[in-house]
Amino acid sequence: METRKYATRSPATNGPGSSKSPILAESPPEAQPMGLDYSFESELDTAGSVGYELPLILGDEWPANLPSRQLVNHLVDLFFNCYPNSRRVVHRPTFLSSLLESPSSPRFPYIGLLHAICAAGAVYSSLVTAAPQPVLSNRPAEELFSRKTHTLDGRVLAFDEEQFLLAKYLNMDFANKGEHLLEVVQGKSKRIESPIWAKDLLNSLPHQFLGNLASRLSVALGLNLSDTMQRPLPSYIREQLLISPPQSHVDVELRRNVFWLVYALQRYHLSVLPALAFDLSDEDIQQTLPGTLAAFESGPFEVSQEYAQQVDDGQERQSQMSPDLFTTHPENLDDFGLYIKSAMMLSRIHILQGRQFRESLDDEEIRNSKELNVLEAIVVSMKSSALKGRFNLMEQPSSAALSNLYMSHISPYFATILCHMTIADWSNPGCESANKSLAAARSILACTATLRSTSWDCARVDKMATLYWCIVGKILLLALRQAPDSLAPVLRGEILLLR
Repeated sequence: METRKYATRSPATNGPGSSKSPILAESPPEAQPMGLDYSFESELDTAGSVGYELPLILGDEWPANLPSRQLVNHLVDLFFNCYPNSRRVVHRPTFLSSLLESPSSPRFPYIGLLHAICAAGAVYSSLVTAAPQPVLSNRPAEELFSRKTHTLDGRVLAFDEEQFLLAKYLNMDFANKGEHLLEVVQGKSKRIESPIWAKDLLNSLPHQFLGNLASRLSVALGLNLSDTMQRPLPSYIREQLLISPPQSHVDVELRRNVFWLVYALQRYHLSVLPALAFDLSDEDIQQTLPGTLAAFESGPFEVSQEYAQQVDDGQERQSQMSPDLFTTHPENLDDFGLYIKSAMMLSRIHILQGRQFRESLDDEEIRNSKELNVLEAIVVSMKSSALKGRFNLMEQPSSAALSNLYMSHISPYFATILCHMTIADWSNPGCESANKSLAAARSILACTATLRSTSWDCARVDKMATLYWCIVGKILLLALRQAPDSLAPVLRGEILLLR
């Protein structure tokens, strides 16, 4: 059982005499460093950093497989400012403080998480190389695996791919050792360690495997259970978990955030794959919904009583079992909580399709079933309660909030598509399911066009949005095949806009 305090972690690979990870000696050739030039000091002077003075350290203390300290600071800055929900999965005040420490210090961040952050931040940096996007029209679907494409292209690993592999092997190694398990889950939540995963999104197996590992580790750590300072877990449950009790209210909130990101990752990805089962049933989740980002970042990891009251305001948190989950959104819930609720909504649709609609029912019986009517009522509740007031899409203070609310705004429409796409008769102009699917697809397209009309960088949107866009394109193509000549130009224009 891991008994160390979360804020005082001590990577085994970072001792004074072992700055190089032992994983690299055992990893495949593609995981070896490619000898990239990390001497970006002159460019980084004008590129910006995390905004603090760096202490003077000896060069041989810095881990050999990490980029230079200045480049790491630059990528950390981009990660927190650009990567969706990065400030939820990592407590920024604590992380930036620990990054100032010497690498030999027990407070220095876990190296695997640093590699993962470097990989994620590299996507937004002009100072390092990122893997090029594959040209889908030039390759068959079976050649869209990331390792196969760079081999076929005859190119070496890009910077983000290299950092991803280093993070992957370090995380697997420490998971096998039973060390830094929470940090391993942090690296795998939201695909932080794999910014290139969206390129082979349609290949479900690698993502299912990575999601399984994060989900199962979360259960082994008890992150699916509500474990607070006021209501700790009973001792007979505690002794079965692989993590020590939380040390502060911020620790409680961090574990809560990490779990819900792992949950959302699997729910969003498998929402269109009803044949694949979830690792964790919704009925086994007792964790409460996360609080606001402002409260989470209100103080350092070792918080005072004053900060503790901000993090845990005493208000009752909603959970999976709350009867008003989709109709009421309390003040201690922000865009991230709404993002998680959307994942819960998609989860219920996935469960219904996977378990109950496998029976030999005709389309009309499914369309009129009580279960589908309940799901549609949930979708309507989310539309009417979440798409107004403080959750207005165009009045958000940060790109992360805008990304979460964009996903929350289009998820009810996507849920409608999931409910009706498989039972739609596109050859029948009066088919209710076909008309609902097409209307929902156009609503997603309209919401996306509104976002594109602003100055916001759509590269910062959640990567799962690409899956939504693919399904919208499929709906438009299905409608185009059966559309009369008078409507065909409109549908072609919508498909062109989606591209």
